[in-house]
Amino acid sequence: MTMVHKIKFVLFGGQADEEFFNGIWSFDLLQRQRELMEPTSSGRPAQRAGHVCSNDVMYVLGGRGADGNDLNDLAAFKLSNQRWYKFPYIGPAPSARAGHLMVSFGARMFELGGESFTPTEPEEANCMHVLNTKHINYPDANKSVEILS
Repeated sequence: MTMVHKIKFVLFGGQADEEFFNGIWSFDLLQRQRELMEPTSSGRPAQRAGHVCSNDVMYVLGGRGADGNDLNDLAAFKLSNQRWYKFPYIGPAPSARAGHLMVSFGARMFELGGESFTPTEPEEANCMHVLNTKHINYPDANKSVEILS
């Protein structure tokens, strides 16, 4: 999934034929150059496709894993320090899904739609989930806390 940050497209993960990815690439629109970004943290989310990313902090929500199962995890890649953060509990969350839509407005992220191979409540297809990112506290970069391993 791609997002735009300043003058760059940023891409995380994806799928080509049967191969799934979890790398981060940026493409500078002015210089017309691409670069594989190397996170300063030691880990990153699992390989996936059909996920969504949005905002100047790249939030990665759900998607379909390489094993064919839908995911409902949330991770964030902070572009300023190029570190991954994983959030084990984000409150009421959408069921595992892929192909959904997420847009940001201010500090809020709105997620809607998608498909799931996991049985869900029939009403959930019509629900919009909202994540208020202003309540997310990132650890101090000087602390040796590894969020995603």
